[in-house]
Amino acid sequence: MSELVLRVEALEAGYDEVQVLWGVSLGVARGAMTTLVGTNGAGKTTSLRAITGNIQPFGGRVFFAGEDVTRLAPHAKAARGFGAGAGRAPIVRHDERAGEFGDGRLLQARAAPLCRAA
Repeated sequence: MSELVLRVEALEAGYDEVQVLWGVSLGVARGAMTTLVGTNGAGKTTSLRAITGNIQPFGGRVFFAGEDVTRLAPHAKAARGFGAGAGRAPIVRHDERAGEFGDGRLLQARAAPLCRAA
């Protein structure tokens, strides 16, 4: 199995007092493309918001490149090469590809610039 660049363990999140996610766990291997699929209201957007730091999770942990980034602000995650862009697609800059985009741009499959890592 490939090294996991993103690992989510038992993530719980929601809005105010309303819990939407219970125990979501997933892993994304280096170089892999991973999707979240579900019906309307299944928690896809809430999962991405909690993973990227746009909402604080109620519980669980998020690891990026082996570092616990659960409580980091979105800009701090972006500085490490991880964040969310247009359409809420999570963007991960892999270290071995960083040289290809010397200005730090992160690109989506559609080749549109999404965010700039520091």
